[in-house]
Amino acid sequence: MKLVSSLFVIMLSSFVAIQVNAKTTQATQKATSSSSKQQRVSKETLLKRFTQSVSIQYLGAGSGVSSDQQPTVEFKYRLKNVGKKAIKTVHWVSQFTNNGQAVLNLDAPVDFNKNGLKAGQEVEMALPIAVAQLPADFIQATQAKDAHLSLSNIAMKIVYTDGSRLVVNK
Repeated sequence: MKLVSSLFVIMLSSFVAIQVNAKTTQATQKATSSSSKQQRVSKETLLKRFTQSVSIQYLGAGSGVSSDQQPTVEFKYRLKNVGKKAIKTVHWVSQFTNNGQAVLNLDAPVDFNKNGLKAGQEVEMALPIAVAQLPADFIQATQAKDAHLSLSNIAMKIVYTDGSRLVVNK
């Protein structure tokens, strides 16, 4: 099982590393930004604020083992606070597509410690998923010779340590 998991991760890492088009995009849901007053703001403005607050960079995938000894794929990211306010929580969805068809949506809400991710601070992190829980379409896409796997990061929300929020998508 470890050999199968390792081979899968190696294929995924090399395939995705070559063909990933990592960009922060927006979903088609309504967006709001809330502070002390609820205001309606365009999605483009909210997305711009999101990208001016945090940089999300996909680094690749690796293999791991869960606490119950199950093989996992660890999707690795680098997050950097490029804004002026400390971030308590950042939430995005990494959508992997093959030939325009979604094959994996990796929902990634990340909470930082009580001090948050301070302005200018950068962290690397991994989001593990059990190999058994990966969708069949995703596994097939990583193994197909004619696949065109790409990645889009969909901005969801940021919660700052001062309690304010930036909600791009719900």
